[in-house]
Formats: sequence, structure tokens, C-alpha cells
Amino acid sequence: MEPWYIELKDRFDWEREALNNQGFSLQSDILENQKRVVFTGVVNVNNKDYKLDIEYPEGFPYFPPECFCQDKDFWNKKHILPNAGKLCLYVDWEDNRNKTGIDILERAKVWIEKTLTDSFSPSEEIDGPEPKQYSLFSVKHKGVLIAPESVYQPDWKGKEGNFTINIQKLSDESNERFLFKGLLTRIHCNRTDLLNERELDLLKQNTREYSGKCFEVDTAPPYFEDQNELVEWLEQQGHKNVKVKCEQASVHLKDKVIRNNPNVEIGALLGIKYNDEVEQKGNYENRFLVVGLKSSKVANKRPLHFPYVVFKSEEISQNKLFKRSPS
Repeated sequence: MEPWYIELKDRFDWEREALNNQGFSLQSDILENQKRVVFTGVVNVNNKDYKLDIEYPEGFPYFPPECFCQDKDFWNKKHILPNAGKLCLYVDWEDNRNKTGIDILERAKVWIEKTLTDSFSPSEEIDGPEPKQYSLFSVKHKGVLIAPESVYQPDWKGKEGNFTINIQKLSDESNERFLFKGLLTRIHCNRTDLLNERELDLLKQNTREYSGKCFEVDTAPPYFEDQNELVEWLEQQGHKNVKVKCEQASVHLKDKVIRNNPNVEIGALLGIKYNDEVEQKGNYENRFLVVGLKSSKVANKRPLHFPYVVFKSEEISQNKLFKRSPS
């Protein structure tokens, strides 16, 4: 099967001419070497130029083009994928098929204008993905964590606690990249235990138990390039000796199996419970972020070089499952 720009040559020519008329040019080297259709140009909004890339997916025209902003000042805004600059221009209830590059370009201009003026209406916020995807900053090792609603939704009776997760690690053929899949099973804070549902115990098969220290904050953490930024931010929120507390709470560091093979295991675990605005403006829900800290040390001061892993937390609850799959 030929790629769309060959099979639908007339449509490709139309898209190219339309974008050329808007000052956007085809990146011929990307098309030749990577077989991707990307147009690059500049738009002016409020007397300032913004460089944009309009990229067409392999499934075009059944899937719409995507827009990336090269102005990194926008990368910490809402409705944009962090560390990539991808604008979130679509809504679930609209049919986004047969959208042209010009359609996406016009949406991007409106998006930039509304971002600059913070004028998104509540109706436009509904189902708009919030870009709290901190796991993007964990480049080599990825983590996915299922967080049952019953574990972290109830109010805490303190600002700090301990938590337990069960993790299974997967690796690629070269053993250079690892995916850690986990289930948040317990949070203990001020004599209160928050436990996962018993029916989720099946997810604990073939896993190892790990523990860590968790901290509660009032706002979502900022985007961070490394763990030191995150630890410093937590201490600015009033938590003291964050890294030391995480190492002390991470009793799995004393496991001889882990000590003898640290390069593919998890180091001290840092957890953060916070409120985040999701799905709709003004709608706040609890979130739980877990980070496996790099290069932790154990009691005898022997350094162990663990990978840096940021877990992407996915809440699992009857309400969330129904919203994803109403049928």
C-alpha cells in the first residue's frame, strides 16, 4: 500500500499549494528520509511571530494533521504536550476526519490567541487533555502505575506518609530500555491505611513489592527536567529532607537481590499527592505522581546506581471506566 501522499497525489498537491499560499513550505528532507509530510512556517498573532510545524499522520485524511509550536515559552501552557510542543486542537465530540492543513492552521492561530489572553471558555475545556504527562521527561526508562481510587481519594490526616507499590519490569531485547508496570496498593499516613480493592490483587502477580515516602502538596508540581528540581520544589512547599526520607522509607533497598543487580531495579521511591485541574475548567481531582530516584545510597554509604524513572499514573475506578467505555 502506497503512502497517502502518493496514493492521493491530487489531495497532497492541494494541501501543499494551500499551505504554500500561507507561507508554509514542505520539508523535503524529512519527506525523503523519514517519509513524513511536514510543512513549516510562521504565523503572526498579536504582532508576534510563532514558528509552527503542520505534520500529517500516515492515516490522513481519516486522521487530522497535527500542529507543533516551536516557541518553547508555550510548552508549559495548558492544552499542549510538554517537551514536544504539540497543540491539543481537537475535541472528542467533533468529527476530525477530512480536516485540512489550513483548518488546523486556523485553529492554531485561535489557540495561540486564546492562550495569550487566557480566554478559553469552560465549554472548550471539557475533555481537553491536561498536559500533566511528567513521564515524558523520563527518557530511557518508563513507568506506568495503576492507582485505584480507594487508595488515594480519601482525605489524608497528615502531610506525609509511606506507600507501597507492586512493580513488574519489562525490558527490550538489548536490555537497554525498561518499562516498569505497577499497582499502587497501600498508603499509610498518621495511623490510617488506604488499601486497594481486593479484586485488583490479580494485578500483583509476578511483581515485586517496593515502598517509598509520599508527600501531599496543594498544587500540581511544575514540569521538571531532573529529580533535583522536583526535590527542591517539594522542600519549598515545606517538606524537609525529602530525599533522605525517601531512602529511609524505601526498605526494598536492603533487598540482597536488588543490591546485587541494581541497574535494572528501582531506587528510592518518591510519591506526591496533589490536586490537578482536569477535564473541565474548575474541576479538580486528586493525582498521585511516583518517581524512582536515581543513584540512591543505602545505610552503609555504598552508592547504588539506579535508573531515573517517572511513573505515569492512571486512576482506575468505576466512574473513570464508565466515562472511557460507556457501553
